[in-house]
Amino acid sequence: MTRRLWTRVAVAALSAVLLGAAPGRSSGWTPGNAYRYHLRWSAGGVQGWLRERGGNAAAFSSELDADLVLTALPPGPGGGARLVARFENVRRLGLSAFGTPLFAGAAAAAQELTRESAVLELGAGDQPLAAAFTGSDHSLFALLLRGAWRSVGWSPPSAGEPAAWTASEPGPSGHAFVQYERDPAGARLRRTRIRYESFATVPVNSPEAGLEARLPVRLDSHTTFTFGAEGALQQVEDREALTVSPVDEAPTEGWTRLDLQLVERREVPAPLPPGGAVHPLDEVAGSLALDRRLLEQRVAGLTPERMEVDLTIHQGAGRIPDQGRWVWRASGLLLLEPALAARLLDRALAAQALPRTRALIFDLWASAGTVEAQAAMRAALAALALTSPEEEHGLLVTRLGFLRRPEPETVRFTRALADDAQMPSYSRRAAVGVLGSLVRSLAPTRPEEARAQHRRLLAGLRAAGTAEDRVAHLIGLGNAGVEGDAPALAPFADDPSPAVRSQVPWSLRSMPSVESREVLLRLLRSPGDDTVQIAALRRLASYPLGDAELVVLERLVRSGALAAAAAGELLGVLEGQSAPRAQVILELLARQPDLSPGVRNRAQRARQAMVAGRTVASQEPEPTLVPPSHLPTARR
Repeated sequence: MTRRLWTRVAVAALSAVLLGAAPGRSSGWTPGNAYRYHLRWSAGGVQGWLRERGGNAAAFSSELDADLVLTALPPGPGGGARLVARFENVRRLGLSAFGTPLFAGAAAAAQELTRESAVLELGAGDQPLAAAFTGSDHSLFALLLRGAWRSVGWSPPSAGEPAAWTASEPGPSGHAFVQYERDPAGARLRRTRIRYESFATVPVNSPEAGLEARLPVRLDSHTTFTFGAEGALQQVEDREALTVSPVDEAPTEGWTRLDLQLVERREVPAPLPPGGAVHPLDEVAGSLALDRRLLEQRVAGLTPERMEVDLTIHQGAGRIPDQGRWVWRASGLLLLEPALAARLLDRALAAQALPRTRALIFDLWASAGTVEAQAAMRAALAALALTSPEEEHGLLVTRLGFLRRPEPETVRFTRALADDAQMPSYSRRAAVGVLGSLVRSLAPTRPEEARAQHRRLLAGLRAAGTAEDRVAHLIGLGNAGVEGDAPALAPFADDPSPAVRSQVPWSLRSMPSVESREVLLRLLRSPGDDTVQIAALRRLASYPLGDAELVVLERLVRSGALAAAAAGELLGVLEGQSAPRAQVILELLARQPDLSPGVRNRAQRARQAMVAGRTVASQEPEPTLVPPSHLPTARR
């Protein structure tokens, strides 16, 4: 793949694999020790890294069975931990898209993989700062570690949350809201992905804010981490099954399965750090030779001429045969031959171009994300602002938010759209929302610019004179997901506009905190539109709730203030709760006459299951944690 694409893949993937200290403890990595793990990781269905490279529901499968060896070095100049990572004993390796192997031979790919190693430098809180690679062909190495990271990585708690906390973090299929619980001894940590806030699996031609909240989703995701006496990671077991059903499209399924087991820890001579250049994590490039080979396999013989013919078919029929695979191939062609992006400009601007085909071209540009593709997007948007309907132009503007590496000129262009009073209001507000997405994209590599745009969004929210503009800025800040923004959004929970109040919960989705939870509870206590309660409850379901929160929910039901349309969402909030007050709320819902029979029956079944579950649990012994001394100390 291109150098630009692999920048994101690099050893950020390594970090969470390596963050082995148990929550609340210092780093468990002892310099002069090597830790050998048996890693078995497989994934199927639709995975996020394909979406980032143009996959429009691209079928992907991967399998890796190998040893992951981590050797602890003395601390770096800043005092943070340093680790050398490498793969050994690759027993099985497979990567494919649409049933086509991404590597011609598994043996050759395994040989490439084991040639590489990297030094990861960790900062405060074991956060990754930089990495140095030994070889010149580390694309595959970084890709596989990134894939494993989505399962192995975990988020530490904030201060004051010793036993349970929530977080917003990347998962195998997008960005997820998760709950963490740990045992009192700190030897075991459990993670449950409650829901995905955004899906890497949702096709890029569905960019509306909050779309994922309206999709039928089934998610079953559980991870268990086990730590040793010194805090080093001993074992990880991760299982996830996800089904997403976009409107008018076939369901998209994805699954991951990962097992990581420490099989050996031994003292080793102090290793010499690799001699490669040290890079910030987002500046680590892959091998151009390997990247081009992968792209050629991805394109699978698609030519520029054939791509033009296929776009003509789409213009007439509305769909290209096997369109998901075609988008994957065509966006790869734009990466392989960047100049092709400009050739699509005339087709996008043609007067006879239908909105659906124009949107498809924008999807290709956004998926490729090259300098040439971004220039074509800006030129097309500038020209179409004068000729296309307002709503269509606004939806095309939102495609800028899918760029993973926005060019400085693209950021300036988006800012100008948002500030242009002459621009149609739909497009202007869409640009405000896109700016939030760009803040998130800019943060790793251009933090000062990200902070500047974030400040402008906050100022714009305070100055917004209409409900529509306040909603636009709330969308932007929600897309940015900057930790600590909850107090700035809290006043809008009392906004006179139901549209603004119902937007606040969605904007808080990436800011899990005590303050965010208080805002959601305040939205429930205030009178308003049904949509406000539904939005607040939908987000509240992602939080661990104590008695204080359950008191608010009980009062909501007893007072008759709960909207009938929101009762189903309240049942979702109560799932997984076992407190006596939760049973009381379920009983109240089961007896509430203004609710539908289906909701009342569901509440009754949930209460019965809760009582039965508590009875069974009270009869079962507590699980026994395996002492660290009983874990295997030699390779199996």
